[in-house]
Amino acid sequence: GMAVVHMAEDPTLRRAVALKVMRGPMADDPEWKRRFHQEATTVARLGHHQIVQLYDSGSEAGTEYLVMEF
Repeated sequence: GMAVVHMAEDPTLRRAVALKVMRGPMADDPEWKRRFHQEATTVARLGHHQIVQLYDSGSEAGTEYLVMEF
């Protein structure tokens, strides 16, 4: 896959979250970055109990990430 998922803690709300981070050479490819953020846009528009909720997305120090419910 294009990313790796880690269990993390939201320090503000003190809850477990899934942190999805782009990895490897895909992280430097503008097309893969576009697809990664398209996934965020798509998930954010969906609302269903069997689909994880997206809390945040962005880029930090050149690393693209999604923060989702765990």
